[in-house]
Amino acid sequence: MTPDTFNGDLNQGVGKPWEIYRTTQLTNRTLDLYTKAGDLFAHSSNLVLSPHYNVGFVVLAAGDNTNNTVRLISDILIEGLFPALVSAARAQAERKYAGHYQSADMERLNSSTTLTTKAGEPGLVVKSWISNSTDVKSVLSVTNSSARDIRLYPTGLLESSGNGTERVAYRATFGSVSDDAVSKGVTSGACTTWFTQN
Repeated sequence: MTPDTFNGDLNQGVGKPWEIYRTTQLTNRTLDLYTKAGDLFAHSSNLVLSPHYNVGFVVLAAGDNTNNTVRLISDILIEGLFPALVSAARAQAERKYAGHYQSADMERLNSSTTLTTKAGEPGLVVKSWISNSTDVKSVLSVTNSSARDIRLYPTGLLESSGNGTERVAYRATFGSVSDDAVSKGVTSGACTTWFTQN
């Protein structure tokens, strides 16, 4: 499910057979909605899918001016559903992953990390990170001030351990654009964190 091309508006793409809408208006992250709308006489429909959240819905209408009705109802559902999904995902991540993790034998190996979440912000936040008695965040921030903000994002890689637990792979990013960024220009105001992952 990828766009074949974008039209004159980079927030709208087309793909076989999708009409793709991209928005950042609803949440603090880019949201791609794959839709398929259709009309036949006095009937209209709109299928809306979000691959990122694994959710979707269908709006069906019959009568006069159903095309506009279906679009307006779709907008109402999108504006209500996705901010709630983001909030629920953050709360779920907080319950499942936030906490203090440490080496099983702290006397031999002083290693630990504390993870949390922040409302309205993406990813798991690394609040503290000690490795072999070294404060990793402090060491990293000496050479890179943006390393004070370390976040973990899921990669989608899971491994079942067979005893009812699973291993989950994350990718760490260092730094983010703050409100006091020098500029809000195209490149100077952008969050370039993901560009550093190559």
